Amino acid sequence: NFEVISVPAMRTADELGARMTSNMIMLGALAKKSGIITLDALEAALRDLVPEKTIEMNTRGLHAGARLV
Repeated sequence: NFEVISVPAMRTADELGARMTSNMIMLGALAKKSGIITLDALEAALRDLVPEKTIEMNTRGLHAGARLV
């Protein structure tokens, strides 16, 4: 069984002022809805893997996505 949900990722990214965060918004929604990974774990991965200057915006995207579901 599966559930299809709609996430306004592009609109939310535009509201955040960074269209490039749409992927993080979708990832945050997936994490929250599925429970497959925690937002804390995703934030830790961001700190380890992405340039420091992008961490804050990507984190904001994750949490914005989680709030959408």
